[in-house]
Amino acid sequence: MRRLFASLLLLLAPFSNAWSISVTDLPAQLQACMGSHDCVVDTSSPVVTMPALEIYRFYDNLSGTPATGYALRYSLLPPSGAYDYNTLASPYAGEVWLTLQDSYDLIGGANRVTVYTAR
Repeated sequence: MRRLFASLLLLLAPFSNAWSISVTDLPAQLQACMGSHDCVVDTSSPVVTMPALEIYRFYDNLSGTPATGYALRYSLLPPSGAYDYNTLASPYAGEVWLTLQDSYDLIGGANRVTVYTAR
């Protein structure tokens, strides 16, 4: 899994541009954990940038066991942001964030992946 993700990053690397984002661009939960020094998102430069996707380095100590990984920011595109006429549900618009670790133990217990859908 780690090799697959690393290979994906290498393939996408030519799309990278260096620019910074503000801490206020992060979802509220990530802002809060950065404020309490339990996590760090390297907002100075994305590892990968593509249309509708940016990947930043992430360090998480919330679980008590330090873990490095990535914070991914997705811009929602249709059909993600499409109105559902069958259920009359309002779509989620804007961005979602996902945090994941550098590697996972596929034999062990739970693997932490977190999705943030609001600021």
